[in-house]
Amino acid sequence: MRHDDKDKYEDKIPTVFFVVVGLALVLTCLLRMPWHFHLTGSKPQLISLNEDRHRLQISALNHDLHGEVNFATEDYRQMLKAPDFAQLPPGYKMKYRSVIDRRELATNETYLNELFCYEEVCRWRPERMPLKIYIPPKTSPDGFSELDKKFITDAFDLWISVIPTKLSYKLVDSKKDADIRFSQKHTKQEMGPSTYALAHCVPVSEAHSKWNVRNIARADVDVAPWSSVGSKTDAEAPERRAVLIHEIGHALGLGHSCRSDDIMYFMVVDGSPDTASPRDKATLKAIYESDTLVESAEKVIREQASAGNKYALYQLACELPGAEPDSPQRRRRIFELTRKAADLGLVNAQVYLGSLYSEGEGIPVDIGKAVSYWTQAADQGSGEAFLALARLFKEGTVVKRDLNRADYCYRQALNLEAYADAEYADFLCYQRGDQKSYADAITHYKSAAVGLDTEAIGRLSHLYKQGLGVQKNQVLSSYWFNKALYIAKSIKPPFSADTLLKRASLWELIDRPRAALADADAAEKMDKNIKGVHRYRSIVCFSLGDMERAHSDLSLALKASPSNYHCYFLRQLFHLAEEKWTDSIADATMMRKVETKWEELEYPLIYGAIGCRLAHDPREQQFLIELEKRSNLLCWPGPLVMYLNHRIDSAALLALAPGDDQGTEARCILALDQMVNKNTKAAKEHLQWIIDKGDRRFLEYPLAINLLKRLESNAVISTAVKDPSH
Repeated sequence: MRHDDKDKYEDKIPTVFFVVVGLALVLTCLLRMPWHFHLTGSKPQLISLNEDRHRLQISALNHDLHGEVNFATEDYRQMLKAPDFAQLPPGYKMKYRSVIDRRELATNETYLNELFCYEEVCRWRPERMPLKIYIPPKTSPDGFSELDKKFITDAFDLWISVIPTKLSYKLVDSKKDADIRFSQKHTKQEMGPSTYALAHCVPVSEAHSKWNVRNIARADVDVAPWSSVGSKTDAEAPERRAVLIHEIGHALGLGHSCRSDDIMYFMVVDGSPDTASPRDKATLKAIYESDTLVESAEKVIREQASAGNKYALYQLACELPGAEPDSPQRRRRIFELTRKAADLGLVNAQVYLGSLYSEGEGIPVDIGKAVSYWTQAADQGSGEAFLALARLFKEGTVVKRDLNRADYCYRQALNLEAYADAEYADFLCYQRGDQKSYADAITHYKSAAVGLDTEAIGRLSHLYKQGLGVQKNQVLSSYWFNKALYIAKSIKPPFSADTLLKRASLWELIDRPRAALADADAAEKMDKNIKGVHRYRSIVCFSLGDMERAHSDLSLALKASPSNYHCYFLRQLFHLAEEKWTDSIADATMMRKVETKWEELEYPLIYGAIGCRLAHDPREQQFLIELEKRSNLLCWPGPLVMYLNHRIDSAALLALAPGDDQGTEARCILALDQMVNKNTKAAKEHLQWIIDKGDRRFLEYPLAINLLKRLESNAVISTAVKDPSH
């Protein structure tokens, strides 16, 4: 090397050194950063895994569109690590986690197996075709424009064209006669469980599902107005059309897909499809063409459970009670399946396992483990877990009762979009019972009514009739009553035994006991082994005053399940209605032998004590001492115990039971106590209050009907004896 060349290169050494060091640092950073290389179609992409969730979602969609399922699945996994993932509502976080679990089935031509394991498969029976569709005109408060109406009919035409030999529809002008009803809502609250939704549809089933397969009784499609999406522009029309195609897919029975290139994916992102994909169509076709859908579902669930799929493990645990006879072995197997799924992190299994530990099903009771699993599920954003914790604090039997903490857990459950409105409304009525609480309860009952919760609908009718939380309004009371009546009538033949028994419960809810009895009889005739029919029918006969048949059915129920606490409690009330005080005391004593949980024993012992008082039986003190020792006297039904122990009078008891629910129980105890004192007039007044204003869902309601009949009958006999003309 020449000397001058050496000097030239020496001058550049510092520059080269810094360049090399800089390149090394950059390379080190690149290697340390989480990058991956995607080939999307023919377009390569270098994507940082620190991208925000939205970019990753779009990337996953592009991969799905090009059939690159593994790359899309990796995008979903990285979404959980995205900085903005933590800001998502808990319900959406759970959906993303579920999508990742389901991705192993994403290459299938249909997502039918996904639905078997992860959601439900619904369909309309062939006899219901053509489906009657009601779209309210634009002149109605919830009506649709002509453009929207075209979007709806186009969506139906799209789905029907997939399998025209099995599906058909026609438009009808009457909402009353429709199978699928549309309604445009104007506020987020009206949209029901999901305030984030642009539309909402949950089909109502004819009966309980079997192996996650059920028939549809009816469907309501609630749609947000365009103002919630944006202005009415042509650019937004595809999104509006896609939303309607999606919801009508639900109305026809399709659940959610795990692939974002399907129209039935659970959310919309930039570039989402605006029409049904081949997988969407193939899935709908598979649902309606199969003659052995239930058998196929059972096979898939069992196979996936054997392979360790946590969703299938849990689903199998849920299905075993209907598939195998009750036995210690079955209960233990249910526990083991649930435990495996819970330990794999499945939220629903953690919630259920907590219930198994709290109830002692298949294992000894362990409240500590129950709370632990419920807390794990709540930490993952489970509304059901918060519900379980709310019930625990509300009941206060194994932990200290804390209504404020219960209220907090209920509200958390509602924030997580759990279907908790009706239960929280019951809590407000039953645990609070003042006018403000009733007013709040009405709001939550209405939210539950959007999802066609029939008990909530019945309660709304009752509250408007009685003026609880609102001014009395017979028109609105009749409106909600007729809505419950419509739901019962919408269940159409041909019937299954389960369907008939479900409709029977609806008839009873709207005070149609003879129609309920007819359906219960028909259900038993169709299936002599249908579970629960005898106990249910005994209650209906009780409300009709047919005590002979009520006892006959209850005996059959006890023969099938000799340790059923509920049957003994029901028989205790039968005996009280018949003034067989000694027999009612015997039932209370029997319940001490078959039931160990205090929350189940509190009411039987209360009625056992009043039975002793009526029979002048000294064992009354034994019942009262235990009640005084173990009941939380500050919370309901503690005031009933205080009254029986002469610590408060009747006026104080009624002041502590302001609502129609607590009032029903309080007045029943007061009526029985007045019968002890031979004060028939006061007893009849309390019983009449229950019949006029009480909560029909409570067993004290038919008890009051039967007791009042006996008191009035005795009064007639007494008058006849005293009348000289006789």
